[in-house]
Amino acid sequence: MRNLPIAKLPLVCALGVAALLTLAPTPASADYYQYTYTGNPFTMTYQVYSPDPMDPWAGRQFSLVAIDAVVISDRLLTGPTTEEDIRSMKLTLRYVNDPRSATSLTYPAPPREVCPVCPDFGPFVGGYLRMSNFNELNQPGTWDLQISSVITAPTSRIDSTFYRTAMSSFEQVDSMEAFYQGAYLSQGGLVNSSGVWTLAVLVPEPSTYALMLGGVALLAGLARRRSRGRGDIAEQTTPA
Repeated sequence: MRNLPIAKLPLVCALGVAALLTLAPTPASADYYQYTYTGNPFTMTYQVYSPDPMDPWAGRQFSLVAIDAVVISDRLLTGPTTEEDIRSMKLTLRYVNDPRSATSLTYPAPPREVCPVCPDFGPFVGGYLRMSNFNELNQPGTWDLQISSVITAPTSRIDSTFYRTAMSSFEQVDSMEAFYQGAYLSQGGLVNSSGVWTLAVLVPEPSTYALMLGGVALLAGLARRRSRGRGDIAEQTTPA
């Protein structure tokens, strides 16, 4: 049997570790938990403030939409939860007949580009979250999620958007409202018909661990080889 050169041992070890980790089962250690809410459809009305006099609908348009939500948490939620207990949340207005036209609000809002000389028109985003009464499947029985966004246009007009889903002993509602001052108003909602919550435990792929540990082993081997090479050079340059 042909002997394997010492210099190639770190690479072989790294590949071996990667193969074993890929084939071995991965423990269910979650990076984070994703709570997803799927709402029921309702009618949204889009109203233009100054419609065409010849428009038989007086500037009104109707769309079938739904409010969906995603809540990301670093831990399993089991008790009363507020916006301070989660990583992020997102409310989405989904157009039932054209899902590609969905619009979303996220809290906390993504960081904006810094511009010291630019006027601060927004968006200014606010969020509110309350979740409690979780069942054995970790689905909330009571909740109230709200996200609002306000932008001030250069013309000083206000562009505002508000999405909400709530369920309690006295209220069941999915609703939205959006308006651009002096241009249009869009609103709609659904009462007494809450949607469905699901929970997904998101974990890294086994190949992620394999590549990471394999890379660490390879770097350790290369560092050891480089250190050994420096030692050999030092011995050769040392005077007898």
